[in-house]
Amino acid sequence: MALVLKITIMKRIFIAILFVISALSLKAQGDMVHERLYLSTDKTCYLAGEDIWISAFCYDAASGIYSPISAVAYLELQNLSGSLVQSKIALNHGRGNGFIHLPVSLPTGIYRLTGYTRYMYSESRDNFFSGFVTVYNPLTTLRSENVRSRTAADSQITVPAPEENISRSAFALTTDKKNYHTKENVRITFRNPLPETFSASISVFRLDDLSFYGNRSIVEIIDSTRNESLKPFPLDKVDYAGEIIRGYVVDEDNVPVTNVESFGSYISIAGKDIQYFTGEIRDSGKVRFFTSNLYGDGTLVSYVPSFNHKKYHLVLDSVYMHPQVDWVPQLILDRNLEEVLLERSLGVQIAQAYRMDTLAVEKRLPANLLFENTGIVYKLDEYTRFPTMGEVLIEFIREARFKSEDGTHKLQVRLRDATGIAYYLQDPTPPLVLLDGIPIEDHEKIYNYDPNLVKEIIIHTDRYAFGSIYYNGIIFFRTFKGDFPGLDLDESMRIQEFRGVQNPRSLAVVPADSRLPDLRHTLYWNPQLEVKPDESVTLNAITSETTGTFRVVIQGLDMKGNPFTTSTDFTVK
Repeated sequence: MALVLKITIMKRIFIAILFVISALSLKAQGDMVHERLYLSTDKTCYLAGEDIWISAFCYDAASGIYSPISAVAYLELQNLSGSLVQSKIALNHGRGNGFIHLPVSLPTGIYRLTGYTRYMYSESRDNFFSGFVTVYNPLTTLRSENVRSRTAADSQITVPAPEENISRSAFALTTDKKNYHTKENVRITFRNPLPETFSASISVFRLDDLSFYGNRSIVEIIDSTRNESLKPFPLDKVDYAGEIIRGYVVDEDNVPVTNVESFGSYISIAGKDIQYFTGEIRDSGKVRFFTSNLYGDGTLVSYVPSFNHKKYHLVLDSVYMHPQVDWVPQLILDRNLEEVLLERSLGVQIAQAYRMDTLAVEKRLPANLLFENTGIVYKLDEYTRFPTMGEVLIEFIREARFKSEDGTHKLQVRLRDATGIAYYLQDPTPPLVLLDGIPIEDHEKIYNYDPNLVKEIIIHTDRYAFGSIYYNGIIFFRTFKGDFPGLDLDESMRIQEFRGVQNPRSLAVVPADSRLPDLRHTLYWNPQLEVKPDESVTLNAITSETTGTFRVVIQGLDMKGNPFTTSTDFTVK
Protein backbone atom coordinates (compact mmCIF):
# COMPACT_ATOMS: atom_id res chain seq x y z
CA MET A 1 0.00 0.00 0.00
CA ALA A 2 1.33 3.40 -0.94
CA LEU A 3 2.82 5.85 1.50
CA VAL A 4 -0.06 8.31 1.02
CA LEU A 5 -2.58 5.69 2.15
CA LYS A 6 -0.53 5.04 5.28
CA ILE A 7 -0.23 8.75 6.00
CA THR A 8 -3.99 9.18 5.63
CA ILE A 9 -4.69 6.39 8.12
CA MET A 10 -2.06 7.74 10.52
CA LYS A 11 -3.64 11.18 10.23
CA ARG A 12 -7.03 9.83 11.28
CA ILE A 13 -5.49 8.00 14.25
CA PHE A 14 -3.56 11.13 15.22
CA ILE A 15 -6.73 13.26 15.13
CA ALA A 16 -8.51 10.80 17.39
CA ILE A 17 -5.58 10.75 19.83
CA LEU A 18 -5.33 14.53 19.72
CA PHE A 19 -9.01 14.83 20.61
CA VAL A 20 -8.57 12.57 23.63
CA ILE A 21 -5.47 14.48 24.77
CA SER A 22 -7.24 17.82 24.28
CA ALA A 23 -10.26 16.68 26.25
CA LEU A 24 -8.03 15.58 29.13
CA SER A 25 -5.75 18.62 29.12
CA LEU A 26 -8.40 20.87 30.66
CA LYS A 27 -9.59 19.31 33.90
CA ALA A 28 -12.58 21.46 34.70
CA GLN A 29 -14.95 19.35 36.75
CA GLY A 30 -15.06 15.57 36.93
CA ASP A 31 -12.34 15.39 34.25
CA MET A 32 -14.66 17.07 31.75
CA VAL A 33 -14.24 20.20 29.70
CA HIS A 34 -17.34 22.38 29.81
CA GLU A 35 -17.21 24.57 26.74
CA ARG A 36 -18.66 28.05 26.69
CA LEU A 37 -18.67 30.67 23.95
CA TYR A 38 -18.33 34.43 24.02
CA LEU A 39 -18.92 36.52 20.90
CA SER A 40 -17.55 40.04 20.67
CA THR A 41 -18.83 42.28 17.87
CA ASP A 42 -17.54 45.44 16.23
CA LYS A 43 -20.47 47.36 17.80
CA THR A 44 -23.99 46.70 19.11
CA CYS A 45 -26.14 48.97 16.92
CA TYR A 46 -26.50 48.37 13.17
CA LEU A 47 -28.50 49.29 10.11
CA ALA A 48 -30.02 46.69 7.83
CA GLY A 49 -27.56 45.97 5.04
CA GLU A 50 -24.48 46.17 7.29
CA ASP A 51 -22.28 43.30 8.48
CA ILE A 52 -21.98 42.17 12.09
CA TRP A 53 -18.27 41.45 12.50
CA ILE A 54 -17.74 38.72 15.10
CA SER A 55 -14.83 37.41 17.14
CA ALA A 56 -15.37 34.09 18.96
CA PHE A 57 -13.79 33.01 22.24
CA CYS A 58 -14.43 29.33 23.07
CA TYR A 59 -13.27 28.49 26.59
CA ASP A 60 -13.65 26.12 29.51
CA ALA A 61 -16.32 27.32 31.95
CA ALA A 62 -14.42 26.49 35.15
CA SER A 63 -10.97 27.79 34.25
CA GLY A 64 -11.59 30.29 31.44
CA ILE A 65 -8.78 28.63 29.45
CA TYR A 66 -9.28 28.32 25.71
CA SER A 67 -10.85 25.03 24.63
CA PRO A 68 -8.98 23.17 21.88
CA ILE A 69 -11.81 20.71 21.25
CA SER A 70 -14.47 22.17 18.96
CA ALA A 71 -13.55 23.15 15.39
CA VAL A 72 -16.80 24.92 14.47
CA ALA A 73 -19.02 27.54 16.11
CA TYR A 74 -22.60 27.95 14.87
CA LEU A 75 -24.21 31.38 14.87
CA GLU A 76 -27.86 32.36 14.55
CA LEU A 77 -29.60 35.72 14.46
CA GLN A 78 -33.02 35.22 16.01
CA ASN A 79 -36.20 36.95 17.10
CA LEU A 80 -39.33 35.60 18.78
CA SER A 81 -40.47 34.11 15.47
CA GLY A 82 -37.36 31.98 14.98
CA SER A 83 -33.97 31.97 13.30
CA LEU A 84 -33.47 34.50 10.49
CA VAL A 85 -29.78 34.27 9.55
CA GLN A 86 -27.27 31.48 10.20
CA SER A 87 -23.54 31.22 9.80
CA LYS A 88 -20.56 29.03 10.75
CA ILE A 89 -17.08 30.06 11.75
CA ALA A 90 -14.02 27.86 12.17
CA LEU A 91 -12.42 27.56 15.61
CA ASN A 92 -8.72 26.94 16.12
CA HIS A 93 -7.67 26.35 19.73
CA GLY A 94 -10.67 28.29 20.96
CA ARG A 95 -10.48 31.29 18.63
CA GLY A 96 -12.28 32.14 15.42
CA ASN A 97 -13.90 35.00 13.55
CA GLY A 98 -16.44 35.76 10.85
CA PHE A 99 -19.46 37.92 10.14
CA ILE A 100 -23.21 37.88 9.68
CA HIS A 101 -24.69 39.97 6.89
CA LEU A 102 -27.90 41.74 7.85
CA PRO A 103 -30.41 41.54 4.97
CA VAL A 104 -31.56 44.92 3.66
CA SER A 105 -35.15 43.74 4.24
CA LEU A 106 -34.61 43.02 7.95
CA PRO A 107 -37.23 44.92 10.02
CA THR A 108 -36.25 47.34 12.77
CA GLY A 109 -35.86 45.56 16.11
CA ILE A 110 -33.59 43.97 18.67
CA TYR A 111 -32.38 40.51 17.73
CA ARG A 112 -30.67 37.80 19.71
CA LEU A 113 -27.22 36.74 18.53
CA THR A 114 -26.93 33.09 19.51
CA GLY A 115 -23.70 31.08 19.39
CA TYR A 116 -22.83 27.51 20.32
CA THR A 117 -20.73 24.47 19.54
CA ARG A 118 -22.09 20.94 19.26
CA TYR A 119 -19.97 20.02 22.26
CA MET A 120 -21.88 22.61 24.28
CA TYR A 121 -25.14 21.05 23.12
CA SER A 122 -23.95 17.64 24.30
CA GLU A 123 -24.00 19.10 27.80
CA SER A 124 -27.35 20.89 27.53
CA ARG A 125 -29.67 22.15 24.81
CA ASP A 126 -29.98 25.36 26.83
CA ASN A 127 -26.24 25.88 26.75
CA PHE A 128 -25.45 28.69 24.30
CA PHE A 129 -24.13 32.24 24.15
CA SER A 130 -26.82 34.90 24.06
CA GLY A 131 -26.24 38.55 23.17
CA PHE A 132 -28.41 41.18 21.54
CA VAL A 133 -27.90 43.46 18.56
CA THR A 134 -30.09 46.42 17.68
CA VAL A 135 -30.99 46.87 14.02
CA TYR A 136 -32.62 49.91 12.43
CA ASN A 137 -34.12 49.90 8.96
CA PRO A 138 -35.24 53.42 7.94
CA LEU A 139 -36.17 52.19 4.44
CA THR A 140 -39.21 50.23 5.64
CA THR A 141 -41.99 50.62 8.17
CA LEU A 142 -41.78 46.94 9.12
CA ARG A 143 -40.87 46.24 12.73
CA SER A 144 -39.87 43.15 14.62
CA GLU A 145 -41.49 42.11 17.88
CA ASN A 146 -41.33 44.32 20.95
CA VAL A 147 -40.78 47.61 19.05
CA ARG A 148 -42.90 50.68 19.67
CA SER A 149 -42.79 54.44 19.28
CA ARG A 150 -42.01 56.81 22.11
CA THR A 151 -44.89 58.35 23.98
CA ALA A 152 -45.06 61.25 26.38
CA ALA A 153 -45.21 58.79 29.28
CA ASP A 154 -41.77 57.41 28.48
CA SER A 155 -38.74 58.71 30.27
CA GLN A 156 -35.86 60.20 28.36
CA ILE A 157 -33.94 57.71 26.24
CA THR A 158 -30.80 56.49 27.92
CA VAL A 159 -28.08 54.89 25.90
CA PRO A 160 -26.20 52.22 27.88
CA ALA A 161 -22.50 52.57 27.13
CA PRO A 162 -20.18 49.58 26.81
CA GLU A 163 -18.38 48.63 30.01
CA GLU A 164 -15.07 50.42 30.31
CA ASN A 165 -11.82 49.45 31.96
CA ILE A 166 -13.16 46.24 33.49
CA SER A 167 -9.72 44.75 33.80
CA ARG A 168 -7.56 43.21 36.45
CA SER A 169 -4.44 44.86 34.99
CA ALA A 170 -3.05 48.27 34.12
CA PHE A 171 -3.91 47.86 30.46
CA ALA A 172 -2.65 50.90 28.55
CA LEU A 173 -4.74 51.89 25.52
CA THR A 174 -4.08 55.27 23.90
CA THR A 175 -4.40 57.19 20.65
CA ASP A 176 -1.68 59.57 19.46
CA LYS A 177 -4.08 62.50 20.00
CA LYS A 178 -7.70 63.16 20.94
CA ASN A 179 -8.88 65.25 17.99
CA TYR A 180 -8.60 64.39 14.29
CA HIS A 181 -9.73 65.62 10.92
CA THR A 182 -11.54 63.51 8.35
CA LYS A 183 -9.37 61.14 6.29
CA GLU A 184 -6.58 61.32 8.87
CA ASN A 185 -4.52 58.47 10.29
CA VAL A 186 -5.21 57.43 13.90
CA ARG A 187 -2.37 55.68 15.71
CA ILE A 188 -3.68 53.31 18.37
CA THR A 189 -1.16 51.98 20.87
CA PHE A 190 -1.60 49.49 23.65
CA ARG A 191 0.67 47.36 25.80
CA ASN A 192 0.19 43.94 27.31
CA PRO A 193 1.20 44.17 30.98
CA LEU A 194 0.00 40.61 31.64
CA PRO A 195 2.46 37.74 32.24
CA GLU A 196 0.72 35.71 29.52
CA THR A 197 0.07 36.18 25.80
CA PHE A 198 -3.46 37.38 25.15
CA SER A 199 -5.76 37.18 22.17
CA ALA A 200 -8.22 40.02 21.68
CA SER A 201 -10.60 41.76 19.31
CA ILE A 202 -10.30 45.48 18.71
CA SER A 203 -12.90 47.74 17.14
CA VAL A 204 -13.14 51.45 16.32
CA PHE A 205 -16.67 52.75 15.73
CA ARG A 206 -18.64 55.97 16.03
CA LEU A 207 -20.89 56.65 18.98
CA ASP A 208 -24.32 58.10 18.23
CA ASP A 209 -27.62 58.72 19.99
CA LEU A 210 -29.44 55.65 18.71
CA SER A 211 -30.96 53.55 21.45
CA PHE A 212 -29.53 50.04 21.79
CA TYR A 213 -29.32 47.21 24.27
CA GLY A 214 -26.08 47.05 26.26
CA ASN A 215 -24.65 43.52 26.52
CA ARG A 216 -22.53 42.11 29.31
CA SER A 217 -18.77 42.33 28.77
CA ILE A 218 -16.43 39.39 28.34
CA VAL A 219 -15.29 39.89 31.96
CA GLU A 220 -18.84 39.62 33.31
CA ILE A 221 -19.67 36.62 31.12
CA ILE A 222 -16.59 34.59 32.01
CA ASP A 223 -16.83 35.48 35.70
CA SER A 224 -20.43 34.25 35.72
CA THR A 225 -19.57 30.91 34.08
CA ARG A 226 -16.90 30.22 36.70
CA ASN A 227 -19.70 30.07 39.28
CA GLU A 228 -21.80 27.52 37.39
CA SER A 229 -22.53 24.14 38.92
CA LEU A 230 -20.78 21.77 36.50
CA LYS A 231 -21.47 18.07 36.13
CA PRO A 232 -20.09 15.34 33.86
CA PHE A 233 -22.17 14.63 30.75
CA PRO A 234 -22.17 12.07 27.92
CA LEU A 235 -20.59 13.23 24.68
CA ASP A 236 -22.94 13.20 21.70
CA LYS A 237 -21.94 15.35 18.74
CA VAL A 238 -18.47 16.90 18.67
CA ASP A 239 -16.81 18.67 15.72
CA TYR A 240 -13.31 17.94 16.99
CA ALA A 241 -11.36 18.03 13.69
CA GLY A 242 -13.88 19.79 11.49
CA GLU A 243 -17.58 19.87 10.80
CA ILE A 244 -19.19 16.42 10.96
CA ILE A 245 -21.91 16.29 8.33
CA ARG A 246 -24.79 13.96 9.19
CA GLY A 247 -27.71 12.61 7.22
CA TYR A 248 -29.82 9.58 6.41
CA VAL A 249 -30.66 7.51 3.35
CA VAL A 250 -34.07 7.58 1.64
CA ASP A 251 -35.54 5.73 -1.33
CA GLU A 252 -37.06 7.15 -4.51
CA ASP A 253 -40.19 8.15 -2.57
CA ASN A 254 -38.10 9.97 0.09
CA VAL A 255 -38.96 7.31 2.67
CA PRO A 256 -36.11 6.64 5.16
CA VAL A 257 -34.41 3.28 4.54
CA THR A 258 -32.70 0.90 6.97
CA ASN A 259 -30.20 -1.86 6.13
CA VAL A 260 -29.19 -0.06 2.94
CA GLU A 261 -27.68 -2.31 0.27
CA SER A 262 -25.03 0.10 -0.93
CA PHE A 263 -21.32 0.49 -1.58
CA GLY A 264 -21.34 3.41 0.83
CA SER A 265 -22.21 7.06 0.60
CA TYR A 266 -20.25 9.97 -0.83
CA ILE A 267 -20.39 13.73 -0.75
CA SER A 268 -18.32 16.15 -2.77
CA ILE A 269 -18.14 19.91 -3.09
CA ALA A 270 -18.25 20.98 -6.72
CA GLY A 271 -15.53 23.43 -7.66
CA LYS A 272 -11.82 23.70 -8.32
CA ASP A 273 -10.54 21.66 -5.35
CA ILE A 274 -10.71 18.06 -4.17
CA GLN A 275 -13.29 18.03 -1.38
CA TYR A 276 -14.50 14.45 -1.46
CA PHE A 277 -15.66 12.44 1.57
CA THR A 278 -17.03 8.97 2.17
CA GLY A 279 -19.45 8.00 4.90
CA GLU A 280 -20.28 4.67 6.45
CA ILE A 281 -23.98 3.84 6.40
CA ARG A 282 -25.22 2.35 9.66
CA ASP A 283 -27.95 -0.28 9.86
CA SER A 284 -30.34 2.51 10.84
CA GLY A 285 -29.67 4.24 7.53
CA LYS A 286 -27.88 7.14 9.19
CA VAL A 287 -24.58 8.45 7.79
CA ARG A 288 -21.71 10.58 9.09
CA PHE A 289 -19.01 12.35 7.09
CA PHE A 290 -15.90 13.46 8.95
CA THR A 291 -14.37 16.57 7.38
CA SER A 292 -11.50 18.88 8.23
CA ASN A 293 -13.85 21.85 7.69
CA LEU A 294 -15.28 22.94 4.35
CA TYR A 295 -14.59 26.62 3.68
CA GLY A 296 -16.88 28.94 1.77
CA ASP A 297 -20.18 28.37 0.01
CA GLY A 298 -20.63 25.90 -2.80
CA THR A 299 -22.63 23.15 -4.44
CA LEU A 300 -22.71 19.85 -2.55
CA VAL A 301 -23.26 16.63 -4.51
CA SER A 302 -24.36 13.51 -2.61
CA TYR A 303 -24.36 9.99 -4.01
CA VAL A 304 -25.43 6.58 -2.65
CA PRO A 305 -24.52 3.81 -5.17
CA SER A 306 -26.45 0.58 -4.56
CA PHE A 307 -25.68 -3.11 -5.01
CA ASN A 308 -28.95 -3.87 -6.78
CA HIS A 309 -29.57 -0.76 -8.88
CA LYS A 310 -32.07 0.62 -6.39
CA LYS A 311 -32.09 4.39 -6.33
CA TYR A 312 -31.08 5.77 -2.95
CA HIS A 313 -30.65 9.40 -2.04
CA LEU A 314 -29.07 11.20 0.89
CA VAL A 315 -30.86 13.75 3.06
CA LEU A 316 -28.56 15.91 5.17
CA ASP A 317 -29.50 16.95 8.70
CA SER A 318 -29.65 20.60 9.62
CA VAL A 319 -26.60 21.65 11.60
CA TYR A 320 -28.39 24.46 13.42
CA MET A 321 -30.20 23.85 16.70
CA HIS A 322 -32.59 26.86 16.55
CA PRO A 323 -32.76 27.38 20.34
CA GLN A 324 -36.03 28.90 21.41
CA VAL A 325 -36.25 32.64 22.03
CA ASP A 326 -38.58 33.52 24.89
CA TRP A 327 -37.68 37.18 25.31
CA VAL A 328 -36.06 40.09 23.51
CA PRO A 329 -35.58 43.59 24.93
CA GLN A 330 -38.00 46.33 23.95
CA LEU A 331 -36.87 48.98 21.48
CA ILE A 332 -38.43 52.44 21.73
CA LEU A 333 -38.28 54.61 18.61
CA ASP A 334 -37.99 58.39 18.81
CA ARG A 335 -38.55 60.87 15.98
CA ASN A 336 -35.69 62.99 17.35
CA LEU A 337 -33.31 60.33 16.04
CA GLU A 338 -34.42 60.78 12.43
CA GLU A 339 -31.36 62.84 11.45
CA VAL A 340 -28.94 60.25 12.82
CA LEU A 341 -30.76 57.45 11.01
CA LEU A 342 -30.75 59.34 7.72
CA GLU A 343 -27.01 59.95 8.02
CA ARG A 344 -26.23 56.31 8.74
CA SER A 345 -28.66 55.09 6.09
CA LEU A 346 -26.90 57.27 3.51
CA GLY A 347 -23.61 55.65 4.42
CA VAL A 348 -25.06 52.14 3.97
CA GLN A 349 -26.66 53.01 0.64
CA ILE A 350 -23.44 54.57 -0.67
CA ALA A 351 -21.48 51.48 0.38
CA GLN A 352 -23.92 49.29 -1.52
CA ALA A 353 -24.07 51.55 -4.60
CA TYR A 354 -20.29 51.68 -4.93
CA ARG A 355 -19.83 48.02 -3.94
CA MET A 356 -17.57 48.85 -1.03
CA ASP A 357 -17.72 45.19 -0.04
CA THR A 358 -15.35 44.45 -2.95
CA LEU A 359 -12.65 46.33 -1.02
CA ALA A 360 -12.70 43.60 1.63
CA VAL A 361 -9.93 41.03 1.30
CA GLU A 362 -10.96 37.39 1.55
CA LYS A 363 -8.22 34.86 2.24
CA ARG A 364 -9.16 31.57 0.62
CA LEU A 365 -7.77 28.71 2.67
CA PRO A 366 -6.66 25.44 1.02
CA ALA A 367 -9.54 22.98 0.80
CA ASN A 368 -7.41 19.93 1.56
CA LEU A 369 -3.73 20.19 2.48
CA LEU A 370 -3.20 16.56 1.45
CA PHE A 371 -3.63 17.57 -2.21
CA GLU A 372 -2.08 21.03 -2.05
CA ASN A 373 0.50 21.31 -4.87
CA THR A 374 0.95 17.53 -5.06
CA GLY A 375 -0.58 16.63 -8.42
CA ILE A 376 0.85 16.59 -11.93
CA VAL A 377 -0.85 19.41 -13.82
CA TYR A 378 -1.53 19.55 -17.56
CA LYS A 379 -2.79 22.94 -18.73
CA LEU A 380 -4.54 22.07 -21.96
CA ASP A 381 -4.09 25.51 -23.55
CA GLU A 382 -0.35 24.88 -23.53
CA TYR A 383 -0.81 21.91 -25.87
CA THR A 384 -2.50 21.25 -29.17
CA ARG A 385 -6.23 21.11 -28.63
CA PHE A 386 -7.55 17.70 -29.73
CA PRO A 387 -11.23 17.05 -30.52
CA THR A 388 -11.73 14.11 -28.14
CA MET A 389 -10.67 13.37 -24.60
CA GLY A 390 -9.33 10.02 -25.72
CA GLU A 391 -6.84 11.75 -28.03
CA VAL A 392 -5.84 14.16 -25.25
CA LEU A 393 -4.76 11.30 -22.98
CA ILE A 394 -3.05 9.41 -25.79
CA GLU A 395 -1.07 12.33 -27.22
CA PHE A 396 0.59 13.99 -24.24
CA ILE A 397 -0.57 12.64 -20.85
CA ARG A 398 1.77 9.92 -19.64
CA GLU A 399 0.36 9.27 -16.17
CA ALA A 400 -3.11 8.05 -17.24
CA ARG A 401 -4.83 6.24 -20.07
CA PHE A 402 -8.15 4.89 -21.27
CA LYS A 403 -8.26 1.10 -21.20
CA SER A 404 -10.86 -0.71 -23.31
CA GLU A 405 -12.83 -3.42 -21.50
CA ASP A 406 -15.79 -5.16 -23.14
CA GLY A 407 -16.39 -2.25 -25.45
CA THR A 408 -16.25 0.40 -22.73
CA HIS A 409 -13.48 2.79 -21.71
CA LYS A 410 -11.99 2.73 -18.22
CA LEU A 411 -9.51 5.27 -16.91
CA GLN A 412 -6.34 4.00 -15.32
CA VAL A 413 -3.52 5.84 -13.53
CA ARG A 414 0.16 4.94 -13.63
CA LEU A 415 1.07 4.78 -9.96
CA ARG A 416 4.50 5.49 -8.56
CA ASP A 417 6.22 3.38 -5.96
CA ALA A 418 8.41 4.64 -3.11
CA THR A 419 11.39 5.01 -5.47
CA GLY A 420 9.40 7.01 -8.02
CA ILE A 421 9.13 4.25 -10.63
CA ALA A 422 5.83 4.43 -12.53
CA TYR A 423 3.75 1.34 -13.21
CA TYR A 424 0.21 0.24 -14.03
CA LEU A 425 -1.17 -1.87 -11.21
CA GLN A 426 -3.02 -5.05 -12.17
CA ASP A 427 -5.84 -4.19 -9.80
CA PRO A 428 -9.45 -3.67 -10.89
CA THR A 429 -9.86 -0.88 -8.36
CA PRO A 430 -10.34 2.27 -10.44
CA PRO A 431 -8.95 5.74 -9.78
CA LEU A 432 -11.13 8.43 -8.30
CA VAL A 433 -12.27 10.50 -11.27
CA LEU A 434 -13.60 13.99 -10.56
CA LEU A 435 -14.89 16.65 -12.91
CA ASP A 436 -15.05 19.97 -11.06
CA GLY A 437 -15.20 17.99 -7.83
CA ILE A 438 -18.06 15.73 -8.93
CA PRO A 439 -17.25 11.99 -8.86
CA ILE A 440 -17.65 10.25 -12.22
CA GLU A 441 -18.20 6.51 -11.95
CA ASP A 442 -19.00 5.98 -15.64
CA HIS A 443 -15.74 6.83 -17.41
CA GLU A 444 -17.49 6.86 -20.78
CA LYS A 445 -18.80 10.28 -19.76
CA ILE A 446 -15.21 11.54 -19.58
CA TYR A 447 -14.26 9.80 -22.81
CA ASN A 448 -17.10 11.63 -24.61
CA TYR A 449 -16.67 14.94 -22.76
CA ASP A 450 -15.72 18.00 -24.81
CA PRO A 451 -12.04 18.74 -24.04
CA ASN A 452 -12.52 22.36 -25.10
CA LEU A 453 -14.45 22.85 -21.85
CA VAL A 454 -11.53 21.60 -19.75
CA LYS A 455 -8.88 24.02 -18.54
CA GLU A 456 -6.51 21.53 -16.95
CA ILE A 457 -6.11 17.91 -15.88
CA ILE A 458 -4.50 17.13 -12.52
CA ILE A 459 -3.27 13.61 -11.80
CA HIS A 460 -2.27 12.22 -8.39
CA THR A 461 -0.19 9.07 -8.83
CA ASP A 462 -0.60 7.43 -5.41
CA ARG A 463 -3.22 5.25 -3.79
CA TYR A 464 -5.61 7.25 -1.63
CA ALA A 465 -7.98 6.12 1.09
CA PHE A 466 -11.23 7.93 1.82
CA GLY A 467 -12.65 6.26 4.87
CA SER A 468 -12.73 2.51 4.17
CA ILE A 469 -12.56 3.02 0.37
CA TYR A 470 -9.29 3.35 -1.54
CA TYR A 471 -8.57 4.41 -5.10
CA ASN A 472 -5.67 3.74 -7.42
CA GLY A 473 -4.85 7.38 -8.05
CA ILE A 474 -6.96 10.48 -8.67
CA ILE A 475 -7.72 12.27 -11.94
CA PHE A 476 -9.23 15.73 -11.59
CA PHE A 477 -10.68 17.42 -14.70
CA ARG A 478 -11.05 21.15 -14.02
CA THR A 479 -13.14 23.30 -16.35
CA PHE A 480 -12.70 27.03 -16.86
CA LYS A 481 -15.48 28.13 -14.51
CA GLY A 482 -15.67 25.10 -12.25
CA ASP A 483 -19.40 24.64 -12.91
CA PHE A 484 -19.28 21.22 -14.68
CA PRO A 485 -20.86 22.44 -17.96
CA GLY A 486 -22.67 19.83 -20.04
CA LEU A 487 -22.16 17.04 -17.51
CA ASP A 488 -24.96 14.48 -17.32
CA LEU A 489 -25.26 13.60 -13.62
CA ASP A 490 -26.16 10.15 -12.37
CA GLU A 491 -29.84 9.78 -11.40
CA SER A 492 -28.88 8.88 -7.83
CA MET A 493 -26.94 12.10 -7.35
CA ARG A 494 -28.52 15.02 -5.56
CA ILE A 495 -27.34 18.63 -5.70
CA GLN A 496 -27.89 21.22 -2.98
CA GLU A 497 -26.33 24.48 -1.91
CA PHE A 498 -23.94 24.17 0.99
CA ARG A 499 -22.59 26.84 3.31
CA GLY A 500 -19.33 25.94 4.96
CA VAL A 501 -17.31 27.82 7.55
CA GLN A 502 -16.24 31.26 6.44
CA ASN A 503 -12.92 32.09 4.87
CA PRO A 504 -11.08 34.80 6.83
CA ARG A 505 -12.17 38.21 5.57
CA SER A 506 -11.10 41.74 6.44
CA LEU A 507 -13.21 44.84 6.96
CA ALA A 508 -13.54 46.93 3.79
CA VAL A 509 -11.54 50.16 4.09
CA VAL A 510 -11.57 52.97 1.53
CA PRO A 511 -7.96 53.82 0.54
CA ALA A 512 -6.75 57.24 1.65
CA ASP A 513 -6.12 58.37 -1.94
CA SER A 514 -9.46 57.07 -3.26
CA ARG A 515 -12.12 59.40 -4.71
CA LEU A 516 -14.90 57.13 -3.46
CA PRO A 517 -17.22 58.65 -0.85
CA ASP A 518 -16.33 57.34 2.60
CA LEU A 519 -19.06 57.38 5.27
CA ARG A 520 -17.87 54.38 7.25
CA HIS A 521 -19.28 54.01 10.74
CA THR A 522 -16.83 51.28 11.77
CA LEU A 523 -13.28 52.49 11.08
CA TYR A 524 -11.29 49.46 12.19
CA TRP A 525 -11.85 45.83 13.12
CA ASN A 526 -9.29 43.21 14.06
CA PRO A 527 -10.99 40.08 15.38
CA GLN A 528 -7.94 38.15 16.45
CA LEU A 529 -4.90 40.04 17.62
CA GLU A 530 -2.32 38.22 19.73
CA VAL A 531 0.11 40.19 21.89
CA LYS A 532 2.96 38.69 23.88
CA PRO A 533 3.75 39.64 27.50
CA ASP A 534 5.04 43.20 27.93
CA GLU A 535 4.74 43.77 24.18
CA SER A 536 3.48 47.07 22.76
CA VAL A 537 1.50 47.18 19.53
CA THR A 538 0.62 50.15 17.33
CA LEU A 539 -2.28 49.95 14.88
CA ASN A 540 -3.42 52.44 12.27
CA ALA A 541 -6.99 53.41 11.41
CA ILE A 542 -8.06 55.97 8.79
CA THR A 543 -10.93 58.26 9.74
CA SER A 544 -13.80 58.51 7.27
CA GLU A 545 -15.76 61.58 6.21
CA THR A 546 -18.09 60.95 9.16
CA THR A 547 -17.54 63.25 12.13
CA GLY A 548 -18.32 62.74 15.79
CA THR A 549 -17.02 60.81 18.77
CA PHE A 550 -15.42 57.43 18.09
CA ARG A 551 -14.66 54.66 20.54
CA VAL A 552 -11.82 52.14 20.56
CA VAL A 553 -12.80 48.92 22.37
CA ILE A 554 -10.57 45.95 23.15
CA GLN A 555 -11.91 42.68 24.56
CA GLY A 556 -9.72 39.69 25.16
CA LEU A 557 -8.63 36.66 27.12
CA ASP A 558 -5.13 35.56 28.05
CA MET A 559 -3.82 32.00 27.93
CA LYS A 560 -4.55 31.48 31.63
CA GLY A 561 -8.21 32.34 31.22
CA ASN A 562 -8.13 35.92 32.52
CA PRO A 563 -10.54 38.19 30.62
CA PHE A 564 -10.24 41.94 30.18
CA THR A 565 -11.81 44.84 28.31
CA THR A 566 -10.93 48.50 28.04
CA SER A 567 -11.73 51.45 25.80
CA THR A 568 -10.83 55.02 24.91
CA ASP A 569 -12.50 57.75 22.85
CA PHE A 570 -11.41 60.35 20.30
CA THR A 571 -13.16 62.99 18.21
CA VAL A 572 -13.26 63.57 14.45
CA LYS A 573 -14.13 67.13 13.39
